[in-house]
Amino acid sequence: MKNRMMKFFSLMIVMVAVLAALTGCKKSETATDSVKVEDGYVETIVKMDHDMSVEEVLKEAEITLGEKDEVTPALNETVKKDDTISIVRYANVTVKADKKEYQVNALGGRVKDALKEAGITLGKNDVVNHDEKAYLTEGMELSVTRMSQVTFVADGKTKNMLTEAETVKDFLADQNVKVGKDDRLSMKESDKLTDGSKLVLKRVTYKEKTVTESIPYSTSYRTNRSMNSGTSRVTRSGVNGQKKVKYRICYVDGKEESKKQISSSVIKNPQNRVIVRGTKPSKRIVKKWKEVECDGTVIWHIKYSDGTTKIYYR
Repeated sequence: MKNRMMKFFSLMIVMVAVLAALTGCKKSETATDSVKVEDGYVETIVKMDHDMSVEEVLKEAEITLGEKDEVTPALNETVKKDDTISIVRYANVTVKADKKEYQVNALGGRVKDALKEAGITLGKNDVVNHDEKAYLTEGMELSVTRMSQVTFVADGKTKNMLTEAETVKDFLADQNVKVGKDDRLSMKESDKLTDGSKLVLKRVTYKEKTVTESIPYSTSYRTNRSMNSGTSRVTRSGVNGQKKVKYRICYVDGKEESKKQISSSVIKNPQNRVIVRGTKPSKRIVKKWKEVECDGTVIWHIKYSDGTTKIYYR
């Protein structure tokens, strides 16, 4: 029993010693203090075991200041643990937009500030090669690409696309679209593209085609004195002729739009129909009559056998 108690107390002493050692290590780690350096959107934590000047902290962090950069607190001031050093950078920036170039000098600005300083307004589809919220740095080049939303209809397809092309000609070149000499564009190649432009390209082709067509016969009339007037008969039936006709046909997007005759040659002449009409006077007889009295006047309506009618008054 006594031996067990001795072992227990020995174990407790060892555990206390281990805990003390661990606690001592932790204290040594937290004993080192630090200061934060904010350089634009870059933050650097610098550890220190004594109070240091701003200049010493920046040297320790290997941070170099430009001639026109500003730092807060001042270089000769002393910082303590948990203090923050702020650096505001001076930058000479080049802005390129609309085929022009602008020089902008800024202290602690961002990309959007440089664009504003240069008088550049961005459209909803325009693109800048740097994030608008990014801090400016010395020698930075900002490039603005103007983008337009264009609807392009061609070859049976409709595409809505963003393009940086300024003119119709540039757009077609960018899209590697070839325009034939007879094709039709809804805009001139020199026209400027703007947001919402719609460009329609219609493909136009021409083909020659030869067809056989009918030549309608005509009717000629002759007279016959031996035939009663009002009678007729066909002495020769008409027969249509034939001809070969060559057309130049215009197709727009594969559909026939118009055609023009180029040449024509007769294969077979038509045969006219001949009708003979009688001219011999015929005796007329009254076939039907009707007597009507109107206000004391008697009116006779007479219809003859040859189909003619006549009115008599009495």
